[in-house]
Amino acid sequence: MSNGVFSAIGATYKALVAKLTRKGVNVGGTAAYPRVEVHSVIEAPAMDKGGKIKSLTCTVECITEDKMSSVLQLNQDNLELLLNNSLAIESPWHIIGIDAGTGQQVTEMSDTNTILYRIIQDLTIYVEQ
Repeated sequence: MSNGVFSAIGATYKALVAKLTRKGVNVGGTAAYPRVEVHSVIEAPAMDKGGKIKSLTCTVECITEDKMSSVLQLNQDNLELLLNNSLAIESPWHIIGIDAGTGQQVTEMSDTNTILYRIIQDLTIYVEQ
């Protein structure tokens, strides 16, 4: 993996966190709800022979203790923020597209016996150098 790829991964992670940060939504490792976490930004093999176009995959997870409809709305808001072509990275790479996979809904009990509602949303982000 070249340094250029590392800069695309790091820059993409930072851009995702910055774009998803807003009033009333905790982003990152806090225990507060509602919460959005960005996980596992990884690189896939180059999509062209010159190695100038790559895809990065990541997971954006929404978590709330309110109700399933709240986490569905939080995920929808995230997708609207990310898919409106305004996500940009500071790197020799630039984003040329984003695809959203199907979100997985999960209901689980926390350590404190609180019901948590989650949506695990996979994204593919295409970058070009």
